[in-house]
Amino acid sequence: GVCIYESRDLAFSIAAVAAITVNMAFAVVERLMQRHLMSNSPVELSKPTMMLLNNGIGALPCVALACLWGEHAKWKGVFGTIDVTSVLLLILSCVIGLAISYAGLRLQQKVAATTFMVITNVNKFAVIGFGILVFGDTAGPFALTGCSMAILGGVLYGEARKR
Repeated sequence: GVCIYESRDLAFSIAAVAAITVNMAFAVVERLMQRHLMSNSPVELSKPTMMLLNNGIGALPCVALACLWGEHAKWKGVFGTIDVTSVLLLILSCVIGLAISYAGLRLQQKVAATTFMVITNVNKFAVIGFGILVFGDTAGPFALTGCSMAILGGVLYGEARKR
């Protein structure tokens, strides 16, 4: 489904394939380690502490890469133009992100690592579908077919897990 969804939008690049491969490897290792630490040999940290550690550690490479690519030079100009509404929306976005992170940690403790990754990926395609339906994001027949296949795959996985 993912390949079909992106087949008309992607151009082949060795650097992109390498980045995707590294990202997938890190995601799988992270999920397996988190699942192990949360269920098999539980750590003595509260969920909010784990959530803050997870998001804080993840922010470090983002800031490092932003500085490496010179994004930090643009921050002063961008932050100087933000109005009150934008600040409130930014704060709301952060609160929602923290709530999603907390719920994800709680869910991850209850389900297998594979199930959690399937839920995460189906959620991404649900967001894409929401964008298409509500915000009018453009999507051709290949993108819609790929998105539908990815969501259907998640549903079928869920049904197989019930048996």
